[in-house]
Amino acid sequence: IMSALVYPPHATLQGHQREHKSYIDLLRLFAITLVVFNHTPAYGFPLSHTFSWNVGIQMMFISLCTKVAVPLFFMIAGGLLLGRQESVCTVLKKRVVRFVLLIAFFSAVQYAWVIYQQKVEMDVATYITSLWHPGQVLMRVEGMLVCGSLLDCTRGWAVWFLYAYLGLLLMLPLLRGMVQSMQKAHFVYFVGLLAVVGILLPAGFYIAFGYAPPMRLRDYMPLINKVLFPFIMGYYIEHHVDVLALSWRKIACWCGGLFLLALCVVLLSCHLRLHSPTLTQSDIEGSSWYVSCYLLLAVATYVLFKKFFTPIIKDGYMRTMLAYLGNAVLTVMIFENIFRAIFIEYFERYYTSYLSSVYVAVLSVCSGLILGLILKKIPFLKKIL
Repeated sequence: IMSALVYPPHATLQGHQREHKSYIDLLRLFAITLVVFNHTPAYGFPLSHTFSWNVGIQMMFISLCTKVAVPLFFMIAGGLLLGRQESVCTVLKKRVVRFVLLIAFFSAVQYAWVIYQQKVEMDVATYITSLWHPGQVLMRVEGMLVCGSLLDCTRGWAVWFLYAYLGLLLMLPLLRGMVQSMQKAHFVYFVGLLAVVGILLPAGFYIAFGYAPPMRLRDYMPLINKVLFPFIMGYYIEHHVDVLALSWRKIACWCGGLFLLALCVVLLSCHLRLHSPTLTQSDIEGSSWYVSCYLLLAVATYVLFKKFFTPIIKDGYMRTMLAYLGNAVLTVMIFENIFRAIFIEYFERYYTSYLSSVYVAVLSVCSGLILGLILKKIPFLKKIL
């Protein structure tokens, strides 16, 4: 079905075969699958009440690895956008306006879904509040205004990515001036700051004193947060690192070190969970060492995809297929909670079976891609999706 929606086998990328980066399309498809998976019950299984070391370590490691999804999107954006030269007016007209329209379309879809699911009355003010504060809207129920959830299954927190990306676009002219003047030593220092402030110091404090309070210092170091760090590192990997020239031995050594680091983070998180049963999922995944570790894992994933798939994907038809599917990823993000709500009806053990969550995630992604390819046939939607 997807093949028929794209183009016949003789289709090309309209003369841009050399410039197009197919590994980025694969990264998009990989990342959006993980995003949808993270919105299923399986993502929270490591924090279940029947927590044990054997199952907990496996589940926590999987959850840590799947958190690379959104940072990968930020890395792709940084790699593609930060190296360009555009005026402020061009950024605002070409990029910011388009993304504002995308958010408006996203909210309209969710707005209609709420009306269908909850049978409530809404008006223009409700729609505007959905744009201003995603996930929470004022709904008129029996003549009274009440605050409700816009996204039903995702409860609003999943759309933070869209607003984070819009914020990056608004800051794009400033960030370009900063990163384009940075040297290799600056980027090494940048990664070192994340490793020391984000992992070593809080982990050392927890090992020494048995608890891990929030670290005030990191609050005042915004460049190493989960949005700006991958955005800047995407630029560094694309423009300062010759990934294809790196030996597999060197890459294996770095990835092996990151694997051991991730294992240590998982053990610390499991220990924290075991001795603090009242912790919520946001407490675990919000811990400094957890966030910093999956940011580094995202960098490693980006490098591995570029190194492995660049020399492999050379067939013109395959590159065309990946290009069109990669461009349909945003539609998956917009409709995934709706597709999940539809598919979970067919899985009785959705909330207790790990594999059921995997099946629902894959079905939702495939359905979103097919819908995206269809919607891109509509001229207005083609410009914003």
